[in-house]
Amino acid sequence: MDVLIVRKIGAPGEPEVGIGAVVDGPQPRVVINEEAVRGLSLPPGYLDTERHHQIAEVERRHRMYFGEDAPDAHDLHGRDAIIVDDGIANGGSMRAAIEAVRAMGVASVRIAVPVAPAKLVTKLAGEVDDVVCLSPVEDFSAVGAFYADFSDTPDQEVMRLLKEAKRLERMLH
Repeated sequence: MDVLIVRKIGAPGEPEVGIGAVVDGPQPRVVINEEAVRGLSLPPGYLDTERHHQIAEVERRHRMYFGEDAPDAHDLHGRDAIIVDDGIANGGSMRAAIEAVRAMGVASVRIAVPVAPAKLVTKLAGEVDDVVCLSPVEDFSAVGAFYADFSDTPDQEVMRLLKEAKRLERMLH
């Protein structure tokens, strides 16, 4: 198990509406959803400012979760990638993650999510090797609407879970 840090670039005044994403790696990958951006009137410099802010957050999380491991120390070349997320709204962050793992030379890409818009699940199924979505929803509003508690997972909990996963992996090997 490994972690791919992806940070959404949100629309002005609506941070949950993704217009792009930044993905951890030797060179952080920035993917902008041009279709989503076309429909907005962005303030001058907004994308550059948000891109820099999210890259800084990705780098902070990488240092916190992995210490001084370089992003390229997480070699996925030739491996099967299963990208897991809490849900997919418009697909921007997921597509950024897919693009990033493909660039790392993975053998296959699968997606596993609890909830997503049904039409998007169908589209993504054509872009990856497999999609598992427990609840493809026709009338979709937001991922958070499907959770009683949609608060962020604290960094300390992420680090505890990563440590536990490494311990279990050592036990299996």
